[in-house]
Amino acid sequence: MSQDISPLVSEMVNPGRSRQETENPEKMLWALVPVKKLSDAKQRLEPFLGAEREGLSRAMLTDVLDALCLCELIDRVMVVTADDQVADIARQRGISVTAEPAGAEMNTAIDHGVWAIKRRQGRRVLIVPSDIPLLTADEIDRLIRDFTRQAINYRAAIGITPSADRGGTNCLLIDTHQTFLFQYGPKSFNLHCSVARVFSTNIVILDSDTVSMDIDEPCDILDLLEFCHQHPEFQKTHTWNFLEQSSLGRTADQPRTQQL
Repeated sequence: MSQDISPLVSEMVNPGRSRQETENPEKMLWALVPVKKLSDAKQRLEPFLGAEREGLSRAMLTDVLDALCLCELIDRVMVVTADDQVADIARQRGISVTAEPAGAEMNTAIDHGVWAIKRRQGRRVLIVPSDIPLLTADEIDRLIRDFTRQAINYRAAIGITPSADRGGTNCLLIDTHQTFLFQYGPKSFNLHCSVARVFSTNIVILDSDTVSMDIDEPCDILDLLEFCHQHPEFQKTHTWNFLEQSSLGRTADQPRTQQL
Protein backbone atom coordinates (compact mmCIF):
# COMPACT_ATOMS: atom_id res chain seq x y z
CA MET A 1 0.00 0.00 0.00
CA SER A 2 1.44 3.36 -0.98
CA GLN A 3 2.48 5.74 1.79
CA ASP A 4 3.14 8.67 -0.59
CA ILE A 5 0.02 10.64 0.29
CA SER A 6 -0.03 14.38 -0.28
CA PRO A 7 -1.58 16.44 2.54
CA LEU A 8 -3.85 17.90 -0.14
CA VAL A 9 -5.58 14.59 -0.75
CA SER A 10 -6.30 13.94 2.92
CA GLU A 11 -9.19 16.43 2.95
CA MET A 12 -12.66 15.33 1.88
CA VAL A 13 -13.59 18.94 1.13
CA ASN A 14 -11.20 20.19 -1.53
CA PRO A 15 -9.22 23.02 0.11
CA GLY A 16 -9.44 25.03 -3.11
CA ARG A 17 -13.19 25.46 -2.65
CA SER A 18 -14.66 27.95 -0.15
CA ARG A 19 -17.01 26.77 2.60
CA GLN A 20 -19.77 28.90 1.09
CA GLU A 21 -19.46 26.95 -2.16
CA THR A 22 -19.60 23.54 -0.46
CA GLU A 23 -22.19 24.13 2.29
CA ASN A 24 -25.20 23.50 0.02
CA PRO A 25 -25.29 19.71 -0.60
CA GLU A 26 -27.34 20.07 -3.79
CA LYS A 27 -24.63 22.22 -5.36
CA MET A 28 -21.89 19.74 -4.55
CA LEU A 29 -20.34 17.54 -7.20
CA TRP A 30 -19.52 14.05 -5.98
CA ALA A 31 -17.19 11.56 -7.63
CA LEU A 32 -18.16 7.92 -7.22
CA VAL A 33 -15.60 5.17 -7.80
CA PRO A 34 -16.92 1.58 -7.87
CA VAL A 35 -14.15 -0.91 -7.09
CA LYS A 36 -14.22 -4.70 -7.30
CA LYS A 37 -12.28 -6.81 -4.84
CA LEU A 38 -8.68 -6.47 -5.93
CA SER A 39 -8.30 -10.25 -5.96
CA ASP A 40 -11.11 -10.45 -8.56
CA ALA A 41 -10.10 -7.48 -10.71
CA LYS A 42 -8.68 -7.65 -14.24
CA GLN A 43 -9.17 -11.38 -14.77
CA ARG A 44 -8.41 -11.01 -18.48
CA LEU A 45 -4.88 -9.91 -17.57
CA GLU A 46 -4.13 -13.08 -15.59
CA PRO A 47 -2.26 -14.85 -18.46
CA PHE A 48 -0.20 -11.71 -19.06
CA LEU A 49 0.48 -10.49 -15.49
CA GLY A 50 -0.09 -13.49 -13.25
CA ALA A 51 0.20 -12.55 -9.58
CA GLU A 52 1.05 -8.95 -10.52
CA ARG A 53 -2.53 -8.33 -11.67
CA GLU A 54 -3.68 -7.35 -8.18
CA GLY A 55 -0.79 -4.93 -7.72
CA LEU A 56 -1.60 -3.19 -10.98
CA SER A 57 -5.24 -2.78 -9.92
CA ARG A 58 -4.12 -1.27 -6.62
CA ALA A 59 -1.74 1.16 -8.34
CA MET A 60 -4.39 2.36 -10.81
CA LEU A 61 -6.92 2.81 -8.01
CA THR A 62 -4.43 4.90 -6.06
CA ASP A 63 -3.79 7.16 -9.06
CA VAL A 64 -7.52 7.60 -9.71
CA LEU A 65 -8.32 8.50 -6.11
CA ASP A 66 -5.40 10.92 -5.80
CA ALA A 67 -6.42 12.69 -9.02
CA LEU A 68 -10.06 13.02 -7.94
CA CYS A 69 -9.09 14.40 -4.53
CA LEU A 70 -7.05 17.11 -6.22
CA CYS A 71 -9.84 18.23 -8.58
CA GLU A 72 -10.87 21.84 -8.10
CA LEU A 73 -14.48 21.16 -9.16
CA ILE A 74 -15.15 17.98 -7.17
CA ASP A 75 -16.35 18.51 -3.61
CA ARG A 76 -16.64 14.95 -2.30
CA VAL A 77 -15.38 11.51 -3.32
CA MET A 78 -17.01 8.19 -2.44
CA VAL A 79 -15.86 4.63 -3.06
CA VAL A 80 -18.30 1.73 -3.20
CA THR A 81 -16.59 -1.60 -2.59
CA ALA A 82 -16.67 -4.93 -0.75
CA ASP A 83 -12.86 -4.97 -0.35
CA ASP A 84 -11.43 -3.98 3.04
CA GLN A 85 -8.06 -3.12 1.51
CA VAL A 86 -9.71 -0.78 -0.99
CA ALA A 87 -11.68 0.82 1.83
CA ASP A 88 -8.44 1.44 3.75
CA ILE A 89 -6.80 3.08 0.72
CA ALA A 90 -9.83 5.35 0.36
CA ARG A 91 -10.08 6.28 4.05
CA GLN A 92 -6.39 7.21 4.13
CA ARG A 93 -7.36 9.98 1.75
CA GLY A 94 -10.41 11.11 3.70
CA ILE A 95 -12.73 9.52 1.16
CA SER A 96 -16.17 8.24 2.12
CA VAL A 97 -16.72 4.50 1.73
CA THR A 98 -20.00 2.69 1.31
CA ALA A 99 -20.14 -1.08 1.50
CA GLU A 100 -21.12 -2.86 -1.68
CA PRO A 101 -24.11 -5.21 -1.18
CA ALA A 102 -23.06 -8.84 -0.90
CA GLY A 103 -22.77 -10.50 -4.29
CA ALA A 104 -23.65 -7.32 -6.18
CA GLU A 105 -22.61 -6.93 -9.80
CA MET A 106 -21.20 -3.64 -11.07
CA ASN A 107 -24.47 -1.88 -11.96
CA THR A 108 -26.09 -2.81 -8.65
CA ALA A 109 -23.03 -1.55 -6.77
CA ILE A 110 -23.14 1.77 -8.66
CA ASP A 111 -26.87 2.12 -7.96
CA HIS A 112 -26.08 1.55 -4.28
CA GLY A 113 -23.34 4.20 -4.33
CA VAL A 114 -25.51 6.77 -6.09
CA TRP A 115 -28.30 6.12 -3.62
CA ALA A 116 -25.85 6.64 -0.72
CA ILE A 117 -24.87 10.01 -2.22
CA LYS A 118 -28.51 10.94 -2.75
CA ARG A 119 -29.21 10.16 0.92
CA ARG A 120 -26.55 12.75 1.72
CA GLN A 121 -28.54 15.21 -0.44
CA GLY A 122 -25.97 14.95 -3.23
CA ARG A 123 -27.42 15.76 -6.60
CA ARG A 124 -24.56 15.68 -9.14
CA VAL A 125 -22.37 12.58 -9.46
CA LEU A 126 -19.39 11.82 -11.68
CA ILE A 127 -18.89 8.04 -11.93
CA VAL A 128 -15.28 7.09 -12.61
CA PRO A 129 -13.91 3.53 -12.93
CA SER A 130 -10.79 2.65 -10.96
CA ASP A 131 -8.75 1.60 -14.01
CA ILE A 132 -8.06 4.96 -15.69
CA PRO A 133 -4.29 5.25 -15.14
CA LEU A 134 -3.86 8.57 -17.03
CA LEU A 135 -6.56 10.40 -15.08
CA THR A 136 -5.50 13.85 -13.89
CA ALA A 137 -7.25 16.53 -11.86
CA ASP A 138 -6.76 19.11 -14.61
CA GLU A 139 -8.37 16.89 -17.24
CA ILE A 140 -11.36 16.02 -15.07
CA ASP A 141 -11.88 19.70 -14.27
CA ARG A 142 -11.71 20.46 -18.00
CA LEU A 143 -14.38 17.84 -18.76
CA ILE A 144 -16.64 19.17 -16.03
CA ARG A 145 -16.32 22.73 -17.35
CA ASP A 146 -16.99 21.47 -20.87
CA PHE A 147 -20.14 19.69 -19.70
CA THR A 148 -21.36 22.76 -17.80
CA ARG A 149 -20.86 24.96 -20.86
CA GLN A 150 -22.61 22.58 -23.25
CA ALA A 151 -25.48 21.57 -20.96
CA ILE A 152 -26.38 25.02 -19.65
CA ASN A 153 -29.60 25.25 -21.66
CA TYR A 154 -30.69 21.62 -21.30
CA ARG A 155 -33.50 20.59 -18.97
CA ALA A 156 -31.79 17.26 -18.42
CA ALA A 157 -28.41 15.98 -19.59
CA ILE A 158 -25.72 13.42 -18.95
CA GLY A 159 -22.03 13.81 -19.68
CA ILE A 160 -20.18 10.77 -20.96
CA THR A 161 -16.58 9.99 -21.88
CA PRO A 162 -16.27 6.86 -24.03
CA SER A 163 -13.34 4.48 -23.86
CA ALA A 164 -10.78 4.67 -26.66
CA ASP A 165 -12.63 2.05 -28.73
CA ARG A 166 -15.95 3.81 -27.96
CA GLY A 167 -17.25 0.61 -26.45
CA GLY A 168 -17.03 1.36 -22.73
CA THR A 169 -17.93 4.27 -20.45
CA ASN A 170 -14.96 5.88 -18.72
CA CYS A 171 -16.76 8.81 -17.09
CA LEU A 172 -20.46 9.37 -16.58
CA LEU A 173 -21.86 12.60 -15.13
CA ILE A 174 -25.47 12.38 -13.96
CA ASP A 175 -28.05 14.16 -11.86
CA THR A 176 -29.40 11.90 -9.11
CA HIS A 177 -32.85 13.47 -9.52
CA GLN A 178 -33.06 12.08 -13.06
CA THR A 179 -34.18 8.54 -13.81
CA PHE A 180 -31.30 6.53 -15.24
CA LEU A 181 -30.45 2.84 -15.67
CA PHE A 182 -26.77 1.94 -15.51
CA GLN A 183 -25.54 -0.38 -18.23
CA TYR A 184 -21.86 -0.93 -17.41
CA GLY A 185 -20.37 -3.88 -19.22
CA PRO A 186 -19.86 -4.62 -22.93
CA LYS A 187 -20.97 -1.78 -25.25
CA SER A 188 -21.90 0.39 -22.25
CA PHE A 189 -21.25 3.65 -24.12
CA ASN A 190 -23.95 2.98 -26.71
CA LEU A 191 -26.26 1.47 -24.09
CA HIS A 192 -25.95 4.51 -21.81
CA CYS A 193 -26.68 6.80 -24.74
CA SER A 194 -29.75 4.70 -25.57
CA VAL A 195 -30.98 4.91 -21.97
CA ALA A 196 -30.59 8.68 -22.03
CA ARG A 197 -32.67 8.91 -25.20
CA VAL A 198 -35.41 6.73 -23.71
CA PHE A 199 -35.70 9.18 -20.79
CA SER A 200 -35.47 12.25 -23.06
CA THR A 201 -32.12 13.22 -21.59
CA ASN A 202 -29.61 15.16 -23.68
CA ILE A 203 -26.18 13.58 -24.21
CA VAL A 204 -22.96 15.57 -23.95
CA ILE A 205 -19.96 13.64 -25.27
CA LEU A 206 -16.82 14.54 -23.33
CA ASP A 207 -13.92 13.27 -25.41
CA SER A 208 -10.51 12.89 -23.80
CA ASP A 209 -7.40 11.12 -25.07
CA THR A 210 -6.21 10.32 -21.55
CA VAL A 211 -9.48 9.56 -19.75
CA SER A 212 -10.49 7.28 -22.62
CA MET A 213 -7.55 4.94 -21.91
CA ASP A 214 -8.49 2.10 -19.56
CA ILE A 215 -6.81 -1.23 -18.89
CA ASP A 216 -8.72 -4.40 -19.75
CA GLU A 217 -6.56 -6.33 -22.21
CA PRO A 218 -2.79 -6.98 -22.50
CA CYS A 219 -2.62 -4.65 -25.52
CA ASP A 220 -3.95 -1.83 -23.31
CA ILE A 221 -0.91 -2.13 -21.06
CA LEU A 222 1.42 -1.88 -24.04
CA ASP A 223 -0.49 1.16 -25.28
CA LEU A 224 -0.11 2.73 -21.83
CA LEU A 225 3.63 2.08 -21.70
CA GLU A 226 4.06 3.52 -25.18
CA PHE A 227 2.02 6.61 -24.28
CA CYS A 228 4.03 7.23 -21.12
CA HIS A 229 7.32 6.89 -23.01
CA GLN A 230 6.07 9.57 -25.41
CA HIS A 231 4.70 11.77 -22.58
CA PRO A 232 7.19 11.61 -19.67
CA GLU A 233 4.95 13.73 -17.44
CA PHE A 234 2.86 10.57 -16.91
CA GLN A 235 5.88 8.69 -15.55
CA LYS A 236 5.26 10.02 -12.04
CA THR A 237 2.26 7.82 -11.28
CA HIS A 238 1.88 4.76 -9.07
CA THR A 239 0.82 2.81 -12.17
CA TRP A 240 3.96 3.70 -14.11
CA ASN A 241 6.19 2.91 -11.15
CA PHE A 242 4.48 -0.44 -10.66
CA LEU A 243 4.81 -1.43 -14.30
CA GLU A 244 8.44 -0.33 -14.43
CA GLN A 245 9.24 -2.53 -11.43
CA SER A 246 7.17 -5.46 -12.67
CA SER A 247 8.12 -8.19 -15.11
CA LEU A 248 6.76 -5.95 -17.86
CA GLY A 249 9.50 -3.44 -17.21
CA ARG A 250 12.06 -6.04 -18.26
CA THR A 251 10.34 -6.57 -21.61
CA ALA A 252 9.29 -2.99 -22.36
CA ASP A 253 12.01 -2.51 -24.97
CA GLN A 254 11.16 -5.67 -26.90
CA PRO A 255 9.15 -5.47 -30.14
CA ARG A 256 5.42 -5.34 -29.44
CA THR A 257 4.78 -8.77 -31.01
CA GLN A 258 7.30 -10.38 -28.69
CA GLN A 259 5.76 -8.75 -25.61
CA LEU A 260 2.37 -10.26 -26.41
